Amino acid sequence: MSQAPHVDNQLTADRRELKFRVPPTGARLLARVLSERLPQHRFTGPGANALPGARHFVTTVYFDTADFELYQAARTCEGSLKVRAKEYYDENLALTELVRTRAALVHSSPILWVELKESVTGRSRKRRIGIPKHEVARFFATGQITEQMLEIQRRTYATASQEVLDALVEVCRRFTTPLCPSVVVNYRRTAWQDEDESLRVTIDRDLAFFAAAANTWPHSPRLERQHLGPKLGWDPLYIVEVKCLGGLPPWLQEALDTHAGELARTSKFLAASEAMLRAQNHKDP
Repeated sequence: MSQAPHVDNQLTADRRELKFRVPPTGARLLARVLSERLPQHRFTGPGANALPGARHFVTTVYFDTADFELYQAARTCEGSLKVRAKEYYDENLALTELVRTRAALVHSSPILWVELKESVTGRSRKRRIGIPKHEVARFFATGQITEQMLEIQRRTYATASQEVLDALVEVCRRFTTPLCPSVVVNYRRTAWQDEDESLRVTIDRDLAFFAAAANTWPHSPRLERQHLGPKLGWDPLYIVEVKCLGGLPPWLQEALDTHAGELARTSKFLAASEAMLRAQNHKDP
């Protein structure tokens, strides 16, 4: 199992990004090839789950304005901007017979990761800041950076949090109405990454879309699927994403050609936003 940091400095910089929507059978065959060639990658940051055999999940909260300006921009142009927050958690089903409650099967990080991702013509740049969950509400209300947040940033990236905060503030100033939680996506993820941190492949499955609740960060310790409210929609296909700093190795290109097929212009943010808008239009008289 790879022991690289949770998010690696190189792969959050300017990078090439390829996406595919793949049927389950093709995704499973691709996963077999990846497991033969690359070490699996998992969260090893603060609060990581050290138990083997866990299923890994991600909950992503996307931000937008009341007029859906980020959604409209992402839908109509080649470049896109996403402001989002991610929570990672694991399910250890092997412990089912040893514990009394489902909550005891779930392990989550105490950190919420707030990200600013900008993509243009197949390349992307991502910046993020880690926020302890008990400080999330205050951060979104005031933008206050605490010493604990700075320490998370230093341990993970060895860079200052202020740069990320300044970028978030600059983005917020582009819009006439405030950015607020808009939609939520929950999915199960498997990831592989090479040792020099130049190539990362993820396969996401069981994608489900939700509207963001008014109390998106309640006192509940986790943003698990069963806490997210009614499901607005789902994607039956698997999402394969390849992030690389250079060209693809021949073995990976061959595997993608065989099992993944054509490149797709797919976006979890767009799919969730469209599911929410369909639900809203269905309710309108």
